[in-house]
Amino acid sequence: MKAMNISLPTGPFDWAPEILPRAEFERRLEITRAAMRIAGLGLLIVHGDGFDHGALSWVSGFTPKLGAAYALIPLEGEPGLIVSGSPGMKPSALRLSWIADMTVQRDLADDIRKWIEGHGGLKTGLYEGQAMAQAAYVAVLRGAGETLSDMTSVVDDLRRRKSACEIALIVQAGRSVEAALAALEQSLPRGRRHAIIAAERAAYAAGAQDVRVLTADRAGGAPRPLDDFDPVIMGSVPVAVAARVRGYWASAETVLGDDKTIPAREAKAILHALATTIDLSLTAEQSARWSLSWQGIGLSLEEAPQRNAPLRAGDVVCARLSLKSGSSGHIAWTAILAIDPKGARLLQTA
Repeated sequence: MKAMNISLPTGPFDWAPEILPRAEFERRLEITRAAMRIAGLGLLIVHGDGFDHGALSWVSGFTPKLGAAYALIPLEGEPGLIVSGSPGMKPSALRLSWIADMTVQRDLADDIRKWIEGHGGLKTGLYEGQAMAQAAYVAVLRGAGETLSDMTSVVDDLRRRKSACEIALIVQAGRSVEAALAALEQSLPRGRRHAIIAAERAAYAAGAQDVRVLTADRAGGAPRPLDDFDPVIMGSVPVAVAARVRGYWASAETVLGDDKTIPAREAKAILHALATTIDLSLTAEQSARWSLSWQGIGLSLEEAPQRNAPLRAGDVVCARLSLKSGSSGHIAWTAILAIDPKGARLLQTA
């Protein structure tokens, strides 16, 4: 599933205030600034690019398509954005964010220096410096003129708690995943390539911006991306699908053509039962046969909390059950769960 998010974003990414209102971003800005105060920061730079822009989109709504972008968050006053591209592209870029103060990148070090100096040279934090290209990271450090405080884990922690409108978008993305899975199951008898293309079309028709589909190329094999090999697959077919709607992902792993087997029935019963607990724990008997892990999901396919991290209200996770032993150990079933104060809520299951 990790490979599914490594591509430039496609589809419409204009900010839609009727879906994610300005008040939602003001809420995020408020809790970000509270964390900045605790860290003793006056300014925060949030980096994002085509590979990973979850935090950038969370604070600004902006999804970079032409290179890296930087949200500039002051403790007081309006935030700004530095974006890649030509000056002629700025009108189009402005439609992607609620932030009106947007600068097209010229000299990144100089752009950062001017912004920091314009806000009194306050102590500055940086999100995901380690994920930046080396030249860009050096330019930001040169512009800041100091060692920047790493705020990556802090911002990631803030993003964990999903609002009602975020959960609604994850549910919509889940419907696109379900449409893709239905098309896959119907089309696999005609060949793997035909089925993957049909699944992508079904997900887009259901409102997805981006779709990733992996299927095995043989019964019981591991899911793989599309290639020139186009077998007709009979029997149990492991598949993995991810889809994004308005920036928010849902994903699923399951086995098509395998609904009546004992493992499939067990997995589905366990995943539904997990929607009654907060800690997502298996019984001793289940743990002897199954391995359970979970990963946060939202504006990125992989968000905190990591496996075995304590869960808390507001988390949305993709729980993954897989068999512990045997040749079918890679076969998995998943469900997306929203953690509430009194338990979990099932948002989507394959």
